[in-house]
Amino acid sequence: MTTDQVVRVENDFGDGIAVREQRLQQMKDLLAPKPEVKAISGIDYSFGRGWSTYGFKVAEGEYVNVQALRMDRDALAVLELSQLSGPPLDTMANLQNKWLVNETFVKTFGLENPVGHAMHRGNNPESPAYEIVGVVGDFNARSLDQPIEPLLIHFDTQWEGLSNLLVRIEGENTAEALAQLESSWKTVAHDLPFQYSFLTEDIQNQYTGYERQRSLVAMAAGLALVVAFLGLFGLTGIQTLNRKQEVGVRKVLGASIWDIFVLLNRQTLVLALIALAIGVPVAAYLLSQWLQTFAYQITLGWEFFATLAGAMLLLILGTVSYYGWQAGRTNPAEALKDE
Repeated sequence: MTTDQVVRVENDFGDGIAVREQRLQQMKDLLAPKPEVKAISGIDYSFGRGWSTYGFKVAEGEYVNVQALRMDRDALAVLELSQLSGPPLDTMANLQNKWLVNETFVKTFGLENPVGHAMHRGNNPESPAYEIVGVVGDFNARSLDQPIEPLLIHFDTQWEGLSNLLVRIEGENTAEALAQLESSWKTVAHDLPFQYSFLTEDIQNQYTGYERQRSLVAMAAGLALVVAFLGLFGLTGIQTLNRKQEVGVRKVLGASIWDIFVLLNRQTLVLALIALAIGVPVAAYLLSQWLQTFAYQITLGWEFFATLAGAMLLLILGTVSYYGWQAGRTNPAEALKDE
């Protein structure tokens, strides 16, 4: 599925299904000769704007959720969906009782030869029967935190209405294409508002919550690090000042700058290593639990946590090294002149 240069136009204003179907056909007729418009179709729930799910009975008391999309026959061309099997839709005059299904649907219901197979909605014998006329490749109809579900595409005008128009436009002249869309809409819909969005934006908006969460976590973590390292910097300074005379005596006895650095910061570094030994496994566990909430996830190996621990140690060393270096370079006479 390709969503670049696809515009979604609102087509549901509380009117009936037949009125929406008529508007779509009129838009098709007006935009057909326009070179800025490649294809136009309709869909009930556009991507990122809701979905429709039906329970299909597979055993007594056991159901499988199947996502249902009502589309117009030209939706495959607009979305550039790949049809893996079955005749092209434009060769069939009547699609009223026909289904397209995805690969996951075929696997879920164990259909060896899905094309031509008849099924009832919800696997309920009392509901109308539909013929599967093709299989499309799997694609994410919902956000990526959900796995790909069994999906059927139907064309039943009595089932759902086409609440959204999908228009694939020429990418080199977007402004002109949008102007043609708006002009045609005003001709067809008269006083109804021309409300549109790009499909890529609708899909991206599904992840706004995660982006907001990432920003808040980054800000909180950054603030916590600043406060922690300021405290560490101040604590190191106080510790160095309290051991000023000891440093002077050790320098008189021949201690090097490295010896002074280790003397002043050994306790801090030991505590930092203990904190990392406790904190890194806890962080690894919490991150792995959080990642389990996503259908598609990365794997955080030991390299990630080793790099993180190494970076923290470098930051700690950089924070405490200032006072250690200064104490190592201080003239012992300055440190002992008050004794």
